[in-house]
Amino acid sequence: MKRLLGVVASVLFVASIPAGAADLPPLKPVPPVPFYDWNGFYAGAGFSYHSGRTDDVFTNGALVYPITRDTFHGSFGSIDAGYCRMAASPVVLCGEAAIDLGRARGTNSGFTTSLQNTAIRSTSTIDWMVTVGPKLGLAIDANQLFIYASGGGAFAHLGVDATSNVVGAIGSGSASGTQAGWYVGAGMERLLTPNVGVKFDYRRVEFKGLDTTLTGGTAVSTSRIVDNVFSAGFNYHFTSGPLYAQY
Repeated sequence: MKRLLGVVASVLFVASIPAGAADLPPLKPVPPVPFYDWNGFYAGAGFSYHSGRTDDVFTNGALVYPITRDTFHGSFGSIDAGYCRMAASPVVLCGEAAIDLGRARGTNSGFTTSLQNTAIRSTSTIDWMVTVGPKLGLAIDANQLFIYASGGGAFAHLGVDATSNVVGAIGSGSASGTQAGWYVGAGMERLLTPNVGVKFDYRRVEFKGLDTTLTGGTAVSTSRIVDNVFSAGFNYHFTSGPLYAQY
């Protein structure tokens, strides 16, 4: 009899399990995780601050005058456009062209002793700059944050104006033109929406400077210009929207 009662109790317990499970609340589906898409074209705008130096040499015949290395600064507006491709997530490769429009300016002076009465002064400017090159990096945080390194070619319109006073003889000269150079840099961009992102970027740009001969025989030669460019802005990405992980 006890054995029979045990069997009946076991059957009743097993039979109650489905009924209890049916009374439980249904499980909520797991929402899909959005992964932002970096594939496609983009364009943007922002502002940049240029801070750098020029390496100048002042000469008059066989004489070389001591100078202080010049620094220059200036604010620019910038626009950019490019194309990105996620060949193998999370690796992103982009090609970008950017234009900075504004003016950076710095003045350099060289003097001899008051007895020799010689002074030379030059002012260097950068009026615009174009950089073209790749950006290679990783998309992290559900592809929302893109961290990259960059590099490539650079072009800028440079100018130099100089005056001299060599033992009472006044001289002047100027030169301007477009010079080619190179740049390396790094930056990051975060997508605020599937299409709009904010970016912060640094580029170190280097050019060969301009040479000019002043009336009176004095010459100003700029061996190189080093420009540090700090920029911030936004981009608009022409993509269809975020991707979603499949479960």
